[in-house]
Amino acid sequence: MATPLDPNPLKDAPGSQDEIAQTISKLDIVVQALLADLPSAKPWQRQLRLQLSQAARCVQVLRMSIVMERSKEDICEAARRVQQALQVANASIATGRADMETKTIVNIAMAMSQRIRKALL
Repeated sequence: MATPLDPNPLKDAPGSQDEIAQTISKLDIVVQALLADLPSAKPWQRQLRLQLSQAARCVQVLRMSIVMERSKEDICEAARRVQQALQVANASIATGRADMETKTIVNIAMAMSQRIRKALL
């Protein structure tokens, strides 16, 4: 049985729509800045670049899901995937040789993804 599409799947989100959109934009900026500034000389840097590229793709899917007015479940799933991608990146560098600035920025990005997901639940 098909259900009608909700014309605004974010209307019931606890956070305001503008706040969620701004956080997604800020997260995208952080991830893109990390990708732009991170060299690929060391194995951990190459691994982190792959993980951040995956996170960037997930952010893009989240944005597209919202713009295309997908169901709330689809949007929440996209947000979960963003959070999961950044958790993987954070876990892989947490005990590695990454410098403290990189660790901090990835941790901030992960916290932003958690905030987005929590606001959408």
